[in-house]
Amino acid sequence: MVFCNNANLLNVFVRHIANNQLRSLAEVATVAHQLKLLKDDFFASDQQAVAVADRYPQDVFAEHTHDFCELVIVWRGNGLHVLNDRPYRITRGDLFYIHADDKHSYASVNDLVLQNIIYCPERLKLNLVNQQTGRARFRDLAPAQGNHTGA
Repeated sequence: MVFCNNANLLNVFVRHIANNQLRSLAEVATVAHQLKLLKDDFFASDQQAVAVADRYPQDVFAEHTHDFCELVIVWRGNGLHVLNDRPYRITRGDLFYIHADDKHSYASVNDLVLQNIIYCPERLKLNLVNQQTGRARFRDLAPAQGNHTGA
């Protein structure tokens, strides 16, 4: 498992801007709006399925997408997470999922500390589908109907 820090994000952002050979501040804003984080910047090899990215602290961060999925744990602080143009207040104890195609950003952060568990679903070697029923295996653990409290 590889651990990533905020320096990774800064390098990605600088490289993204430099690769586009920008000539004006307006072009910088346009490219920042189209920021896409790539697997190659966070995973040590193309076989690695999971990495952990610590955001200590998580600063304000421009809208972006990625070509991987992530689970985000909020350890401390609070902020505004804008997911697909919809704002959500996040605070300590929250856990949320971001799909590879989602666009999101962070704003109005206050001592925000996150941990991102980033992963590539296509690299996971898990047999999560029951071949007979076609249903996800973890659904088989839940009661089919009725009282879900166990009483």
